[in-house]
Amino acid sequence: MRASPKGTLIALLIRSMRVASSWFVSTVTRSGRAICTSCRPESRPIALTTRVRNRRLSLRLGVHRRSLAIGGDRAAGVVRSTLDLVNKNPRAVLDAASAASARLEKRGPAEVVGHTSPLISWAAFHLGAAFAAEVMIERLGTEDGWHDLQRVLGVNSYDIMEAQAFIVASSSVMTAIDLCAAAVYRLSGGTPAPGREYDLGDWRRHGDRDETPPALQTWLSDVLRSAEQSLLERARHQAVHRSTPRVIKLTAGAHRLPASEFVVDGTAHPVDDLIARFARHGENRFDAFCDSVASDYT
Repeated sequence: MRASPKGTLIALLIRSMRVASSWFVSTVTRSGRAICTSCRPESRPIALTTRVRNRRLSLRLGVHRRSLAIGGDRAAGVVRSTLDLVNKNPRAVLDAASAASARLEKRGPAEVVGHTSPLISWAAFHLGAAFAAEVMIERLGTEDGWHDLQRVLGVNSYDIMEAQAFIVASSSVMTAIDLCAAAVYRLSGGTPAPGREYDLGDWRRHGDRDETPPALQTWLSDVLRSAEQSLLERARHQAVHRSTPRVIKLTAGAHRLPASEFVVDGTAHPVDDLIARFARHGENRFDAFCDSVASDYT
């Protein structure tokens, strides 16, 4: 029996979809464009939803969700980042905060120590939150980690967890640096307005103070000139006050899940790299702040 033209067309479409799902990697941007390269098939289908010209588009693909196919320097960077994470000791940040507060209690101006020590401690807590976001995004890179996070947090949306890690990392590191800047203001003889502390933006708008201790003044100037700080501020502002476009990369690979690229001011950054950069930036600036306290109050 000869197949009808309609039946032949349907058969060809089904065959084409099977072939496409066997060798598929897609990068879906906010505008709906896709770039495909080859990858190996996986057994379990997933649902992908995006928007193309304000219309909702859903696809089911016979592949696992996976972050990205990496090689060369990118692979080495991921390995280094993972090793850094494994060796990370958040307790060191709390110890540095305690040492800085103890130094100020002995050598600092008595009238402001009661205000600066809590600011420094809260800065350390915020950095700890950024480290937790770094752990979360690393765990989201594997199926086992994803399942663990579902059990612990009770959140069944991968996208929400990924966005949460980005928001927590950018906001917490920015807040930690703002709290350090607030401590510098207090130590410079400043009295903030009721209900809020003086932050990095205030320093940028109003300039230096003659009373700022020299090492802390250098710390402040370095932070304000830092390219990493500029990226952090733009990312945090976008995460909190605007929408953040995401580039979702899908590749095949056993037991792997995707980590998107987040677009900050037109430039796409792998979200795991971005979070790691923010955490390291916050850690380095906080360590430098504590060293400056030790230098100014010997």
